[in-house]
Amino acid sequence: MLILTCVNHSTHGFYIQNKSKISNSNLEVFVSKFNEVGSDKWYTTVSNFDQPNLAHWYRRQGDWECIVFRDKNTGERRGWYLLNRAGITKVTFHGLNQELGIEDASTI
Repeated sequence: MLILTCVNHSTHGFYIQNKSKISNSNLEVFVSKFNEVGSDKWYTTVSNFDQPNLAHWYRRQGDWECIVFRDKNTGERRGWYLLNRAGITKVTFHGLNQELGIEDASTI
């Protein structure tokens, strides 16, 4: 399951953490750069948002991006197109075979 939480913050983009059974050393994440900002390379995931230099991908507010997760052992991938509506979108990955869950904190 992928859970998104949108909150207001002065820095824009996505914070991504891995809470799946796939180890961080075997799980990579890719964030597109349709708006020509940032890097679109594959990176190893982290277990929490407490490491902003490793968990954060800068992207502009209001832009759509594609976030893809890849298991390095199997090559299996799964991705989602997400709108960075609130400026900061927190993404928690729960597994490649899980459904996508979205929680928008601005509407709670």
